[in-house]
Amino acid sequence: QKTTLTMIFDVKQDLRHKARLVAGGHLVDLLDHDGYSSTVKGVGVKLLHVIAHKARLTQLCGDVGNAFVNAFTNEKVYAVTGIKEFGEALEGCIIVVRKALYGLRTSAERWYARFADSLWGIGFALTRYDKDVWIRLNKDGECYDYVCTHVDDFMIVRKDPQAVMDLIQSIYAIKSIGPPDYHLGNDYKKDKQGRWCIGCKKYLKEAVLRVEKMYSSTLKKFSVPMTSGDHPELDDTPILNDAGHKKYQMLIGMLNWIVTIDRLDVCHSTSSLARFTACPREGHLERAKQVFGYLKKRPNRHIVVDSKDPTYLNCEADFEKVYISELQEAYPDACEEVDANVPE
Repeated sequence: QKTTLTMIFDVKQDLRHKARLVAGGHLVDLLDHDGYSSTVKGVGVKLLHVIAHKARLTQLCGDVGNAFVNAFTNEKVYAVTGIKEFGEALEGCIIVVRKALYGLRTSAERWYARFADSLWGIGFALTRYDKDVWIRLNKDGECYDYVCTHVDDFMIVRKDPQAVMDLIQSIYAIKSIGPPDYHLGNDYKKDKQGRWCIGCKKYLKEAVLRVEKMYSSTLKKFSVPMTSGDHPELDDTPILNDAGHKKYQMLIGMLNWIVTIDRLDVCHSTSSLARFTACPREGHLERAKQVFGYLKKRPNRHIVVDSKDPTYLNCEADFEKVYISELQEAYPDACEEVDANVPE
């Protein structure tokens, strides 16, 4: 099948220049090809953190550079070169696409299969719980090694993760190697007890700035994501125009991702407002802005990874800490958020 090839140029957030050859996958029918590619479950990543804390394993993250072009495509596609992309000397030539170029709809699945073959080759096997979490018994037989994958991002969990990283580096070009810092939208910091504190302050800051830029105004801070007793289904304000409709859908998409990266305190308000994405009203938009105003006021909420059995919190100090935490969640206005163990 015939497609197009386009060279895309961009500047990344760290000011690096990026060029990528992209195929027009929208012009190609999938036919009998499978285009589905899974990613690791959020709860799967959290379970690996708990296992690492319990077994005192070390975590190391990496990112495969230009991942998709390491794999070969199953699609039979070609393109005709143009003078703009390839110059006058190569104009009109036929290019047969062999690699899984960005833009082809099966490229993500082809890369998953390619990376899976590499992990099989170094002794890992799929877990029954999550097909993006890989496991193998370590050499001394005392514990297991783990690798979880999310497209081109991966995390190794073992006593000496650098040994596995070296094996993967011998096959692919790996960048951003290091312990979890900003992984899959989450910020990672350790408290004084060595426990991971997982939040999303960095993403929230960018999201709030984006919303404020979209509406050319400063978001008002709110203490709660949704007013108690509110019924958005009874809203009778005017329906948004097409431009406002698209912006509302964008806000709901951002909020859905924020819930996915563990800000569960806005889950109810997000799911409530997501019901109206087909035909939102001005009142629904103001409610969505209120959720972002709440996130602007409280960006520091986080999950603390602790492998200690919660049924054995028989220490009075631990009980008091848990009780205060529950009060803060239930009555955010009445309690002050203070935890000396968590870094700012």
